[in-house]
Amino acid sequence: MDVGVTAALKTSKKKKTKKSKGGRRVIPGKRKTRGMERKGPKPFLQLLEEAELDRVPRHVPTYLTAAARPSRYPPRKLCDISGFFSKYKDPASKMRYAGQKEYNVIQSMPTAALHAHLRG
Repeated sequence: MDVGVTAALKTSKKKKTKKSKGGRRVIPGKRKTRGMERKGPKPFLQLLEEAELDRVPRHVPTYLTAAARPSRYPPRKLCDISGFFSKYKDPASKMRYAGQKEYNVIQSMPTAALHAHLRG
């Protein structure tokens, strides 16, 4: 029978769990995956490149070769400046705009810039 300091040391020994820098407990034997922390979604063009659709035979349907009927609904009228739904159309430049701010932008643009914006 131990009495005194040695008895207190033996009873106070408990298994300690490791703590990481963030204060979370790390379970022994499990590793964190590195490089997978909060990665966002890939852009659509990158997904298309990774799919290597140019190597797929022509008879196999892909995203780029899918055929669909024309829509039953009329095309949406979107603002050429902001992309919002537009109610108005400038008669001089033939550009659609959603409100006063977009109209001011259209009026302040030179004609050459208007034509370049409409082409591309």
